[in-house]
Amino acid sequence: MKNFFLATTSLDQFSNYKKKKLYLGHYCLSSKDKVSEFQKVSIVQNHWGDKKKIIKKHKNLKKIISKLFSFLVKKLNFIHGRNENKSYWKIIIYPWVCYYTTTLYDRWETISALKKKINKSSFVVNEYEIKDKSKEIEDMQDWFNKYQMEVFNNILFNKILKVRKFDNIKITSKKYHHSINKKNKFFFKLNFLKLIDKFLAKIGLRYNSIYFDKFILPRFFFINLCVKNFQIPTNNISTFENIDFGTSYNFKIREKLTKKIINQSDFERFLFNELKYQLPKSYLENYDLFINSRKKFFKKKKTIFGMYSAHINDYFKIFLAESKIFGSRYFHSRHGAGLHSSHDALYNHFEDISEKVLKFTKSTKPLKKEIYLGSSIYKTTKKPINKKNKKLLINFHEFLKYIFRAPVTVGPFNENVEEFDNLTRSIKNLDKKIMKNLKFRPKEINQLNCQKRFSDIFGSHYIEKTSEINYTDSIEESKLVICSVPQTSYTECLLKNIPTILVGNKEAFFDTPERIKFLKKLKSNNFYFNDMYTAIKFINKNWENIYTWWSLKKTQDIRKLYLSKYCMVDKNYKNRWKSFVKKEINQLVSN
Repeated sequence: MKNFFLATTSLDQFSNYKKKKLYLGHYCLSSKDKVSEFQKVSIVQNHWGDKKKIIKKHKNLKKIISKLFSFLVKKLNFIHGRNENKSYWKIIIYPWVCYYTTTLYDRWETISALKKKINKSSFVVNEYEIKDKSKEIEDMQDWFNKYQMEVFNNILFNKILKVRKFDNIKITSKKYHHSINKKNKFFFKLNFLKLIDKFLAKIGLRYNSIYFDKFILPRFFFINLCVKNFQIPTNNISTFENIDFGTSYNFKIREKLTKKIINQSDFERFLFNELKYQLPKSYLENYDLFINSRKKFFKKKKTIFGMYSAHINDYFKIFLAESKIFGSRYFHSRHGAGLHSSHDALYNHFEDISEKVLKFTKSTKPLKKEIYLGSSIYKTTKKPINKKNKKLLINFHEFLKYIFRAPVTVGPFNENVEEFDNLTRSIKNLDKKIMKNLKFRPKEINQLNCQKRFSDIFGSHYIEKTSEINYTDSIEESKLVICSVPQTSYTECLLKNIPTILVGNKEAFFDTPERIKFLKKLKSNNFYFNDMYTAIKFINKNWENIYTWWSLKKTQDIRKLYLSKYCMVDKNYKNRWKSFVKKEINQLVSN
């Protein structure tokens, strides 16, 4: 039998084992590894497979999620002495149930893929120890943060290895020497507008009939809209943030979450057994504490507009669920623009909990729950194209390392690693004159840390500092923008009529016959390239004539067609909003 060291996360990259390593996935890539070199090591194959397999697994997960959700509704009603229906609990726990199930399923299936690979080998694997208190989950945001950490995934992988009883794997304990609940260092920066909003929010929560939750509308229009309807203008930026009751896990309560379910698979048994360790305190220990301390805020009927918090902020979700008991109404809006997968990772959750869903696109056949108000998340003013611009801006979208939802929209981390590798190899073929004016700007900085990697390869002067220039200003001074996903940042470029191309495998977004047909049109007109190498060839050849290409009627027609499908702004949106808000206030008064 061959002897190997099994690396479960990037923590193991710093181990002193001299044995040959097998890596559980691309998430074992550490900050010291070169992407191009890591691509050559022995890695367990990603289990998700192609698009068809992902969709099939996605549908199967939906059944498990439904079973777990129904189980928790009964359990939480019993524990808290409530008799609320599924609609109530769906607001509060459903996003977590979806992500919890998918996270554990992904790790479970990763170990299944490992099992197929290691029959004739023996392995040593590290298990990192942390204090029990550090393992406690405060709320959904805390759960999400922790399960993007290496140590929590290492612990989870080892739990699965033990449950599945691998005779040829020896687990050794290691101490984890880093802090778990790392708090961000506080840098005092006076933001007058945020301080004002925090002050007004306390008053608005008590007296307003309209509650805006971090809702994006042009600032002065938003203030005008509130004042004209006798509402205190507050966007509740931090109303339900950073709530800490100082509680600990109560395992007398948590043991009530365990129950044998008939016809459970091994995975489902593991999923249900883990509940007592992973269910956030916000649904158990802190649930009644929050309700009892905020009762007076629930009873006033409100119309609530949301974008973000109904997704991940548990205390906002409890506030929303309780407020709806007393007749409040909720309208949800997407917080971005562009293409989204037709297979919703939350299974139409926001449509289910909303009276209406605010859409960015005016559909010819709107669904019953859709409403179009025509507003935009972008600044409505735009500068004319400056044909003297020389900058080539690469806007690279960095994925999260660890999967928490089925990769129907954004692919697994290995695709992101491969795309970055393709990018850095291909950029070396860029014309030197163009290269002088290249700027690399990551959409997010996650565990791939592509900004530092790009800087290490090409030099720090190619990195655009987001602290010094915002994205809107950056694209307006660019001659051409390269985007890696057809979402918010890409859509803004097209809306402002900035020459822009889309690069990389985008089958996750173009996932219907209509969208595939549209993708072919994008490709045939140089809007889209499968890989960076082909895109670089186009840029080198057409750099001096980019504006000529962009000004062509067929190019502009495609740009307008995309916007009409995925981001239509109505010039009359202010009147639409005024009328809608006034109608909502009148309805609240009449009821």
